Amino acid sequence: MGILLVNYNMEKLKSIMHDLCAVTGINFEILDANFHFLYRCKNESPFCTAIQNTSIGANKCLCSDTSILEECKQSRSFQSHVCHAGLTDAATPIIKNDVIVGYIITGPIRTSFTPEEIREKLSWMSESIPQLLEFYEEIPSFSNDRIDSLSNLLSHILFENAIEIDYSDFISFATTYIKNNLNNDLSIPHLCATLHVSKNVLYKSFHENRGCTVTEYINRQRIKQAQKLLRETDTPIYHIAASVGLPNYTYFCRLFKKITGLSPIVYRNNI
Repeated sequence: MGILLVNYNMEKLKSIMHDLCAVTGINFEILDANFHFLYRCKNESPFCTAIQNTSIGANKCLCSDTSILEECKQSRSFQSHVCHAGLTDAATPIIKNDVIVGYIITGPIRTSFTPEEIREKLSWMSESIPQLLEFYEEIPSFSNDRIDSLSNLLSHILFENAIEIDYSDFISFATTYIKNNLNNDLSIPHLCATLHVSKNVLYKSFHENRGCTVTEYINRQRIKQAQKLLRETDTPIYHIAASVGLPNYTYFCRLFKKITGLSPIVYRNNI
């Protein structure tokens, strides 16, 4: 499930990235939370162009980007590594209210490898290595700390000017998901991961819009569905309990009575 509540002002985003790219000489790429590219701002590098013009090189570049994005997603922090061509690639998560709404890929950036070391890394290339070494020296060189600072700066600028999170429709989205998944995992960590929000946003949204906690809302919906099944079917009560996500029969009965004032058996008999 993708993030549905993030608004990107693409005109401002492009303008900001072009300015930063022009000032630093570094390439920046912005992706959404699902790793879909939103925009690339690139200074063409003859070195990278030569590599990516080969099928092997293009595949290696793709694998490198995918790998660093996965590392960034798992750590929720700045990550960098040296790619197959001896260049540093870096990725930074764009985080707002503890929610990852996108990623910034920075690079390529020249490392401190010697010409001999670069020759070894490019041994699979058929192009003229001396020419590639000249192109390599033209690539900007920055420390990891500076790359991290630039990425963080870009993230802050984008949130101030080009990215907004709109939670106005979130409660409708969240309640619909809960109602459609009563017999599945609805734990707080799972809901936060699935709905792409922090615990604070989840708690605040239900408190302000439903006047209850998330857990209370889930329990009410499960018991409401159980009432419907008790009225309309002859399904054994313990099966109903399991079907609404409450497999502990004793707990189900206790919760049912707490919410409705009747035990499941009495409720069904009265109906």
